[in-house]
Amino acid sequence: KRRWVGKTVLSIFEEEFPVYRQYQGPCIDGGRIRVNDRRVERSFVINDGDQVSHIFHHHEPCVFDMPIEIISNTPELVVVSKPPSIPVHPCGRYHFNTLFSRLEKEFGFVGLHALNRLDQAVSGVVLLGRNKQSSGKILEDLRTGAVRKHYIARVWGAFPETLTVDAALTWSAPHLRTVRVAKPDEDAGKASVTRFTRICASRDGTQSLIFCEPISGRTHQLRVHLAHAGFPIVGDLVYGPNPAPGRLPQVLHGQAGKLPGGSAPAPMPAAPLPACSSGSRPGDLPRPVPVPVRSCPSPALSAACEEEDADADAGRQGDGLARVPHSDVIR
Repeated sequence: KRRWVGKTVLSIFEEEFPVYRQYQGPCIDGGRIRVNDRRVERSFVINDGDQVSHIFHHHEPCVFDMPIEIISNTPELVVVSKPPSIPVHPCGRYHFNTLFSRLEKEFGFVGLHALNRLDQAVSGVVLLGRNKQSSGKILEDLRTGAVRKHYIARVWGAFPETLTVDAALTWSAPHLRTVRVAKPDEDAGKASVTRFTRICASRDGTQSLIFCEPISGRTHQLRVHLAHAGFPIVGDLVYGPNPAPGRLPQVLHGQAGKLPGGSAPAPMPAAPLPACSSGSRPGDLPRPVPVPVRSCPSPALSAACEEEDADADAGRQGDGLARVPHSDVIR
């Protein structure tokens, strides 16, 4: 920028980013702010044509320490059990700890197409097409309802034997991607229906394990419908009550469904419940296992990473997260 010419590198950063003044001097001294890819003094004067760079790195948030399980592997389709806490695609703060990145690194799968998606906190079956032809067929079956999806959830409260929730959904905060039940006079709500069946309940009646069958497929439908019915999912930090001690993981699991095949639907391979899904005590969760970012594109960045790794690892150990091995009608 022309206005930088003739100014010192320190004064430029102090004027442009005044909030970070305590950080900028040591950053120049440590070689993380550079000019023309060279270390300089704080008093270095910028000339026309100089290139100023700021080298930094950060660690991805911790994720649950669970393996990805390959349920089925055919020339047309790969079916996997996604552990909770990782997104399907690289997004936001996640690049390495994603389903696609881990499948490539751990199993060598490349060029897959996600045919269904699960929220980051949700575990369960994910269908991955190997080519456009097979992917297009299954996507059409998903769109028309020929492929049906079932879920298992652990919820707060003594759930009734059966329950159907018929409540339209609409965005409550689109920029945050949160959903709410639409008011009766709102036209924006999309029709949403879910059937629930109780599997079992805890002896004290504080939690229940339930079978969920979404008739429609809306964003956060199961989570919002269960919260609306008064039975929020255990560990749901968005639609549930205040988190319990120990920060339990959200327990919503896409277990199985039906794939079309011949004259009758064929069962979709079932994903087993995460090992922690049946436990409710904070002590059931393993200790945090940090995931350091070790891939550095340049020697300068590598040096910066080495200087900061110890502090970053200590910070992640204390963040409370872990890589963990996962009829009435209401309107």
